[in-house]
Amino acid sequence: EKVTSKLHSWTTKPLSFAGKLRLISSVIYGMVNFWSYVLSLPKQFYEKIDSLCSAFLWKNKTDTAKGARVAWRDICRPKCEGGLGIRLLEEFEKVFRLKQIWNLFTNAGSLWVAWVNKHVFGRKGFWFTEDSNRYSRSIRGMLQIKHLLIDFMRCEIRNGERASFWYDHWTELGPLITLLGSTGPRQLRIP
Repeated sequence: EKVTSKLHSWTTKPLSFAGKLRLISSVIYGMVNFWSYVLSLPKQFYEKIDSLCSAFLWKNKTDTAKGARVAWRDICRPKCEGGLGIRLLEEFEKVFRLKQIWNLFTNAGSLWVAWVNKHVFGRKGFWFTEDSNRYSRSIRGMLQIKHLLIDFMRCEIRNGERASFWYDHWTELGPLITLLGSTGPRQLRIP
């Protein structure tokens, strides 16, 4: 509703194509970025905002973008690929879920991190916890993209309290569980 009312207030003004593009990329995307950082929003939300922005850009309305000259996905490409340099909002959703996981591993002094580690991940830890309907949308979102993290996360052993021998990326070989498989702990007798 806030995005729609913001776009409606601009439809009465004679804006150039570049002006509309600037308003979408700065104001609307700024609002969505803030909400996405604070809340875990459903994918349909991002699709709806993209639809509103497309209709506003092409038709100066918010109801439909039917008859648009170029598909919104094509517009949301980098300029070097023929797009206009704005991003699809669906990509923002994944980025903010990854940011939550980053905060989980790097903000040890955070109250949220302490609560999540104690009440959600408990003794199992992030890598061992399986996705379940009993978790909140934000926790489920984090658990659903674990597979994307394997190539990016690195672990320093230090005292070993927060490191997982099998699941953390602490060797040049990567996580040992991917190298030796799920039977690795049993075969090597290392829990």
